Amino acid sequence: MKRSYLALFIVLSLLILTISVGINSETLQEVKGDEGFHFSVYKFHYKIKIDNNHDLKNFVEKNGFSGRGTEESPYIISINISNSPSGIYIGNTSSYFILKNSKFSDFKKDWYGEMGIVLNNVKNAEIQNISSCNYNKDTFLTLIYIFNSSNIKISNIYFYDSYLNGAELWIYHSSYISASNLTGLNMKFDFWSTYSDNITISDSYFNSHAGVVGYSENITIEQIRFLGSGLNIIGSYNVWVENNTFAGRASGVSNIGSDYIVVKNNSFFYNQYSIYIDSLNSPVHNNEITGNLFAYSEDYGIELSGDGSNYIWGNIFLNSTAKDDGCTPDSIYWNYSYAPYSFWNSSTKGNYWDSWANKNNTNDKNHDGIVDYPYKIPGSAHAVDYFPLKKIPFNYSLPPSSPRNLTIKNVNGHFKLSWESPIYKGDGISKYRIYRDGKLIAEVGSHFTSYTDNISDGKEHVYWVSAVGPGGESTISNEVREISVHGNYVYVIISVAIVIMVGVIGILYLKRK
Repeated sequence: MKRSYLALFIVLSLLILTISVGINSETLQEVKGDEGFHFSVYKFHYKIKIDNNHDLKNFVEKNGFSGRGTEESPYIISINISNSPSGIYIGNTSSYFILKNSKFSDFKKDWYGEMGIVLNNVKNAEIQNISSCNYNKDTFLTLIYIFNSSNIKISNIYFYDSYLNGAELWIYHSSYISASNLTGLNMKFDFWSTYSDNITISDSYFNSHAGVVGYSENITIEQIRFLGSGLNIIGSYNVWVENNTFAGRASGVSNIGSDYIVVKNNSFFYNQYSIYIDSLNSPVHNNEITGNLFAYSEDYGIELSGDGSNYIWGNIFLNSTAKDDGCTPDSIYWNYSYAPYSFWNSSTKGNYWDSWANKNNTNDKNHDGIVDYPYKIPGSAHAVDYFPLKKIPFNYSLPPSSPRNLTIKNVNGHFKLSWESPIYKGDGISKYRIYRDGKLIAEVGSHFTSYTDNISDGKEHVYWVSAVGPGGESTISNEVREISVHGNYVYVIISVAIVIMVGVIGILYLKRK
């Protein structure tokens, strides 16, 4: 039941977003001009605004940037923007350009939020080596917003927003966009891809809340570490989710009303639930879940609700279970073709259920690698894995779970961090990593559960800790924040103390005389 509430919440949230900010559900080809904007990007107050190829050429020449705007010699642009309502807007261009080695920080409050980089109706662009830190808790910063654009490459982006109000990458009504080596820390959203096609996001790290693929097709999500965040796929088609890690907190992959989704060769550790599939307007079909590791799920490794013809085999369920509520005779979807059926095995093999495979040593009498007794999937669909595996289908390693109960104390002007060891050690713990403002600042041995940071710059800082072992790095601990004492204040206090001491000594000396 609570999964139904979750699905309803996600769908209603998307519908509310659609209404409140003006998403148009027409096809990509039908969207023209300013139609379909989440909001009008023209209302923001940009430090730099470029609205055609001529503007772009003039801007490059005026600032002494190199390039001729061709594929062989693209414009090379490098800028730094801070203390501005929004950053740079580039629209209606087809000239080749690369925006690189730039920094955006400390944005002021703008019309609806803040925009770092906006590409509107742009072709043939690259965005490289961009960093952003936003400390304004009253704003919502979208670092990169791509609208109605194509042939865009994005790489090496670092975004840290200490107040959880940011989105690193938002792709809307666009095609053929690739993004790699994104690092997103403490944000509201990792990335959005809505009403778009042929999008690839890869080789990245997120520790925040969620990535969203909405009403899109031909999307690839691969080689991403979702440590503390997850992926929501809504009303989409042909999405490949492969070779990723999902660890910690509430969710792994949520599929709401999407067909032909491949979830393959991923690792799910310590999630509340790892994969959740539910219908939107009809049962979902032809989703494939294979080669995944589900370890220590708090709720379910996989839960299906209102599903259709999906294929689940070759997975490892390590201290994790599954549930299939399917489409029962009283379901509104019962009359749909193939509505009640998901398949928990291929024609020759099913999944590895550790509790079932290890129930005893004689449950594979013919030694064919298949447990002699089918595995019944809990749930109203009465689904069965007819070929449960006796041995694991692939090797795996387990990282530890996150350190617990991180606290911070100001001790003599310095920060002392203390934490408790993880509940699950995985394959062991070799060290802890300490992060300040999203950057690794120190590592300590596994026998330490505290660390003192000697910093005195008068600024607020955010800390978290992770555990590292042979199986990899854990999700981060809870975060703590504190304002340090400025070094100048310390010098003033010491100076005043010295003056007072000298004065007292002088008075005592005069009294004795």
